[in-house]
Amino acid sequence: LLPLTISDELLALACLAPLLYSDLRVPVSSTVVATDATPTRGAAASAVVPLLTARRLFAGAEFRGADARLVDRVDLRDVDAAPAADPALAAALAAWPWQVRAAYDMEVDHINAQELRALVGLITRRCRSSANFKQRLVALLDNLAACGAAAKGRSSSRRMNRLLRRLGAFLLAADVYIAPRYIASAVNPADPPSRRRSLRAWLARMRAAAGA
Repeated sequence: LLPLTISDELLALACLAPLLYSDLRVPVSSTVVATDATPTRGAAASAVVPLLTARRLFAGAEFRGADARLVDRVDLRDVDAAPAADPALAAALAAWPWQVRAAYDMEVDHINAQELRALVGLITRRCRSSANFKQRLVALLDNLAACGAAAKGRSSSRRMNRLLRRLGAFLLAADVYIAPRYIASAVNPADPPSRRRSLRAWLARMRAAAGA
């Protein structure tokens, strides 16, 4: 006989099997979203970009995912190993018409969980409107752990798994497919509002730097 835990897993799989599908005809949204968080605050921004640009971003997004553990900041290897900002992408991001969609305080938690929480919060708000159903959405994050966990859909961290289960439920209900993509914190348009700073001033500085 199979162990009870394995039997439960197989039963859950059988019950969920009718939902295991992917609609290849769902279009890529021309709206690109970005989220960011600190241990005590989260923020989200969005911009409407040319459809071809959105499709290119989607093609270069993270799909395989990666495991994420909640460890101390000093133990996070990706802090130093994170890819540097792409100058071409940085210039493009600065040129887009970004708008703040949310900026709010949160209870103190690990930064990886907060980064994922900010993404989950934005997606759940979008999925409450039928206008945002049936689309592929590019989501920009500056945290490798949250980006990898969102792409993979699970984590060895129970705290992050709770957030991922909530995310999965809304994505399934709205027939939305997210494409997480890592960007450096310095070019993340959601970074200023997450730190109580002006997005407009940040964009002006970025555009001036890109034109220099």
